[in-house]
Amino acid sequence: MTARAYGWFPERTWRRIRSIPPGRWNMELYDVMRTTFAAREYTGEPLPDSVLERILENARFAPSGGNRQGGHVIVVRDPATKAALAEMAVPAARRYMAQVAAGENPWNTIVPTSVTPEAVAATRVPAMLTAPLEHAPVVLVVCVDLRVVASVDQYLPRVGVVSGASIYPWCGTSCWRRGTRATVARSRRCRSARSRA
Repeated sequence: MTARAYGWFPERTWRRIRSIPPGRWNMELYDVMRTTFAAREYTGEPLPDSVLERILENARFAPSGGNRQGGHVIVVRDPATKAALAEMAVPAARRYMAQVAAGENPWNTIVPTSVTPEAVAATRVPAMLTAPLEHAPVVLVVCVDLRVVASVDQYLPRVGVVSGASIYPWCGTSCWRRGTRATVARSRRCRSARSRA
């Protein structure tokens, strides 16, 4: 599966790409960091198992806290399961859109929301937030086993994010950088999710 990249790169990236002589497609790290675009739309090409296996095999080598390898992935191709995942995303998408409409930064842990539950319930969820889950050839559900990761922020009065740091590099390596249409979901019930898949 390939990203629809044409027209999405900043002009400076196209200039840089065009300036590289044939056979010399190496870029400096800082050039890559400054010119990489964020792909949010993908082609409808199928993702063969052989390609997915290669992606996941290489992703295993991403850094992991203490090399504990607490990440697990569920590969979802079944249309009914993808539709169920899309439906599960609706409440979060509804709150997100309500907060955006109110001029807030959604899910902010510092500034409390002023959006009422009634306003959230009345907010329409655009298809662009849930339809990709249903139409993607493959959805990857990434879980972290909290028994093997360090949660140094576990006693803070907010949602912990540190334990997820053990799988963030894996997600970046496997999902976004390879052009896979994937949805990453962190789950405290990884074991039960795996048994249902």
